[in-house]
Amino acid sequence: MWDKLIRRLRANWFAHWHPDLDAALGLLPATSLCPHDLYRELCTARGPLRKRIAMVTERDLPVAVIGLRRDPKRWAPVTTWMIPGAVFPVEDRDLVRALVALGPMDAPLYVGWWRRGTPPPASYRLNVEAVPTFRLDCTGDYEAYWCQSGLMSDVKRARKRCARLSLEFNRPGAAEWTIKNWGRKWAQDGTKELAETGDKLIVARYWEARGRHITASLLDGDKLIASDTSLVHQGDVVGLTHYREPGYEKLGAGNRLLDAVTQWAAAGGLRKHDFGGGFAYKSRWAPEDGVRWHFTLNPGLIDLSAIRALGRLQVRRLIDRVVPPGSSEKA
Repeated sequence: MWDKLIRRLRANWFAHWHPDLDAALGLLPATSLCPHDLYRELCTARGPLRKRIAMVTERDLPVAVIGLRRDPKRWAPVTTWMIPGAVFPVEDRDLVRALVALGPMDAPLYVGWWRRGTPPPASYRLNVEAVPTFRLDCTGDYEAYWCQSGLMSDVKRARKRCARLSLEFNRPGAAEWTIKNWGRKWAQDGTKELAETGDKLIVARYWEARGRHITASLLDGDKLIASDTSLVHQGDVVGLTHYREPGYEKLGAGNRLLDAVTQWAAAGGLRKHDFGGGFAYKSRWAPEDGVRWHFTLNPGLIDLSAIRALGRLQVRRLIDRVVPPGSSEKA
């Protein structure tokens, strides 16, 4: 049954944006932080990585529009680890079918599953891994957790040492400064900056203008020395990128920024500060609360009917080896 459902889908590939893709988006759902105009911009923005766009249809009706970005190791949706809750425009029930319909690719297809409320669909097609996440409740006495985890002394020390610095939110140009420096810091293989930096800037500009992208910055006089970016998603503040200039670590600038973002979230009536997962230090800032997933759809998947046919052929060859064709078994 599953194979029949897959064969009913067709992937149409586009190197550039096309009016048919706009028409398809008009019939597909968007997420709260990835409206269709932002998604189109991410799909079409040029950068160091190759991009492709697929429109998956079933009986000429759109099922998904899938924008992919190719890094040296894998393909991934253009929203990957950039927009909480977003993968690509598709009904949840059709997500795995749409991915499989893309057919064999020259590298694994990797998908981040982040703040979507439910685990990824159960499917033998997916190699799924889970990572614990850390979220701090901002509606009560959140400092009580910092006392329990042993962080509070570091926070107080950072507040004192950074007292001479200025704290600003959404200073003009601060988001770009943060993201570009973050991209340079984590760049590898001799590249100037992480290849997805440009796409992160698109998301920051889009949502900062609409009040949902937050940049907290510390300044030494007029000089930016540390900054942190976040998005507001479903009543939480969700951490994205962080950068501080060398030489300011002794002041605890990083701790002071995370403290400031938490204070901002609490004052604004937000529920939680989502620190994400993947690094041990985050457990000092927040208790384990929830899971994020990622999964890989391996390239060149073999159709089950082909596996069954191959199995029958091997059985036939084994029989022919024991009982050559044209001979008869003796009782």
